[in-house]
Amino acid sequence: MKTRASAYSIATCSLEWTFMQWGAKQIQDNWRAIDSALEVTIQFDQRTTLPDMQGILQAYLGVLPATEFVKLVTDDDGDIRKTLFFDNVRDFQGDNDVNQDIERTLQSDEASRFCVLNNGVTAVARDLGVTGNRFTLKDFQVVNGCQTSHILHRNRKSLEGVFVPFRLIVASDEDVANSITRATNKQSSVTPENLMALSELQRRIELYFDSFSIDDSHRIYYERRSKQWSGSAQVQGTWRVITLRNLMQSFASMYVRIPHTAARYYRDLRSRVGTDVFSDEHHAAYYYSAAYSFCKLDHFFRSSAISRDLKPARYHLLAGVRTLHTRSIGPDKIEANEKKAETSCAKFNQAIWDDQTYLSMIATCEERLRELAGDQEITRDFGRTRDFTEQYLRSLLES
Repeated sequence: MKTRASAYSIATCSLEWTFMQWGAKQIQDNWRAIDSALEVTIQFDQRTTLPDMQGILQAYLGVLPATEFVKLVTDDDGDIRKTLFFDNVRDFQGDNDVNQDIERTLQSDEASRFCVLNNGVTAVARDLGVTGNRFTLKDFQVVNGCQTSHILHRNRKSLEGVFVPFRLIVASDEDVANSITRATNKQSSVTPENLMALSELQRRIELYFDSFSIDDSHRIYYERRSKQWSGSAQVQGTWRVITLRNLMQSFASMYVRIPHTAARYYRDLRSRVGTDVFSDEHHAAYYYSAAYSFCKLDHFFRSSAISRDLKPARYHLLAGVRTLHTRSIGPDKIEANEKKAETSCAKFNQAIWDDQTYLSMIATCEERLRELAGDQEITRDFGRTRDFTEQYLRSLLES
């Protein structure tokens, strides 16, 4: 029996592949773009087009019906879109005096005058589709007006006849978008830390902390923006939240070995931002270790595992723990390379993750501090000089 071989015609085509090399920053930026990309269409009738400006693709100023504005900030489940405020310098501040005034206005006879009583909202979009008066915002952020947005969302069922001052800017360049955020927020009562939160390093630190989300026992939440974790069901234990200011103080105490500056001379510490602290060359791994150390120490104080009268010396305790680990009183070398940084932090993390090991190191630091204090009470003014810090850290190495 003769077997007939089947003939197959194989069509070949030439494919061209383009490969792009991404580091951690590019991966994080593109993941965030995918995760937060939105398209929302609103009716924006009462507006004026602003003149051409360098770096700005389109810009509009007008008043928007509050019912239309709420569409921008409400998700499919009716909840407020928290990701919209990632570029805002502060998260919702709760029922403070200003927010209560906004709500009272909305619930009073003055609601129809809301557009002249409120400073309004600024949104920055990466792209915009316009068909008549219908505006489709793509990949946008509310960079100013977070408080107003939350109060309007909370009162969304009674906004008939209410208008919101609304500024819409289309800018694809990240630096331009950041400059708009800074400029619009400098007109309100914000701290230098609020504006510092906009830096690329701060966002990298926050994302690095989020990488521990599958490991609840070692999870720390970075409050890059004021009150961003307030009331969050995601946070298991309020001691796990660290503010930008406390992170700066902890990092400086542990790695730069200046707990006296961190505790007593905060303005001087802030002048070191960009060099010794919060440098763009620093890998975020070091900030996680500093944050966990601070938060766990705070938890020990709260649970009375450590005497609370030591709390004024907490930054000296952090500096001491790091000194015991490295056996050096000099500043640490902070790596920029991810592999080197994580290798550098790995052993230290194992020590502070183990409560007994961490408490043992703290006990050694406490013993030296009390010896140096003598009969002196440990107050906020305790250990305020560099000479004291060096004497204390040297005594640890002799122990």
